[in-house]
Amino acid sequence: MENKPFDRSAYKATSVSTLKEDEEKVKELTGNNLGDRIAFLKLPPGKSKVRIFPAHLDAKSFCYARTVHFLELESKDKDGKTVKNDAGQTEFKRRPVFNAKIHGAFPKGVEPIDIIDDYISRVFKKAHAEIQDDTQRKNYLNPLTFLKTGIIGKTKWLVYANVYNENGVPEFGKLEMATTVKDKLNEISANQDGEGPMTVDPFTDPDDGRCVFVTYTPDEKDPKKKYSAAIDFMKPTPLTDEEMQNWASQDSLEKQLVGSYSYSDFMNAVAGLKRFDDQSTHLLRANGFSAGYGIFADEDFLDVCEKVATYFPEKFEDAAEPNSFIDGPEKVETHKTEATTEKVSPLKAPTLEEMSLDQLAAYVDKQGLDVTILPDDAEADVIQAIRDEEADQIGDVAATTPNAEADGEKAWEDLTSDSAEEVVETRKARGTRSTQLD
Repeated sequence: MENKPFDRSAYKATSVSTLKEDEEKVKELTGNNLGDRIAFLKLPPGKSKVRIFPAHLDAKSFCYARTVHFLELESKDKDGKTVKNDAGQTEFKRRPVFNAKIHGAFPKGVEPIDIIDDYISRVFKKAHAEIQDDTQRKNYLNPLTFLKTGIIGKTKWLVYANVYNENGVPEFGKLEMATTVKDKLNEISANQDGEGPMTVDPFTDPDDGRCVFVTYTPDEKDPKKKYSAAIDFMKPTPLTDEEMQNWASQDSLEKQLVGSYSYSDFMNAVAGLKRFDDQSTHLLRANGFSAGYGIFADEDFLDVCEKVATYFPEKFEDAAEPNSFIDGPEKVETHKTEATTEKVSPLKAPTLEEMSLDQLAAYVDKQGLDVTILPDDAEADVIQAIRDEEADQIGDVAATTPNAEADGEKAWEDLTSDSAEEVVETRKARGTRSTQLD
């Protein structure tokens, strides 16, 4: 049987106007008037060479936004049962939850809404309405914004790409880019070539696409100058038929990220927010406040939750399968389990040193760390990179919220080690009103 060549003519570069349109939509939906929050990209120091793949046939762009919030959710074992510690208490772990405005499919004419964004907005409005002193207001908002407890959404941009090592050998996979790098690509696309403004991106055409060189300077003090990007205008880097076939066999980013918000995502958001709202009482009292945020006591907020629930009803597959965050290690467990008095054997989380390379990769994904792991990396080097990244993230947050970090972190440690009662139910009874939130 004759082996037909790969039809590469169907895969063309993406319109620059399409890229800008998508980006402006994301900015509009994620803008909460909370101030400019700079995303710090953590790439290996020095220059990285990247070759971006085109859009799949069922996608309009090669690059898609991925916006998540990290919330504490119940830990589950491989059978979907809740994990408990030696004291019989439920264990929790911070996990990523999609933002519904970015990843949800809403009915025509309905303005997209995300309950986590709505919760955050209510806390900020409450802070500005009730607290006049700037330092006190920062202390009040600290649990919401602090690295270890915060729930502010984080947007990055996903592409399929080859990343070349120092020997010029490409490694294929999904590449997550922070907004700073995305902005650099926008600048390159906006430049004029010899015949006028570019109308399509210069990176992704299978034959004529150019590599991008991203240089990371960790010692640079100005975050906006830590990264520089340049396009290889000297020559294109064609993709081979084998590379294209491997890439084409993957699900498109549009399929994974557009309209993928589900019932399980919504229920994770409700459960995680309710736990956070309860914890805020302890955290804020440690900073001298008399009460927590108390947003779940607001009937209007609960009405918003009920409204959003109608857009994402439970389906058969929600009960049968765990929700796939994207794929692979970032799955968020949402199996339902029946109430039982049977004691569940506690599952002790392994240390980094006890993890395999695959487990370390899963840990990096679940914690949202900017650490790239290659197949030939030594486990010791990966562990050190993880610890460096976690230390850098704490340093970045400390630099932007200096007034309450010590008290906030102490309160968090006290809370997570406290042997008090388990998390309360997701919702309080509201008379005869019974909904999916009950």
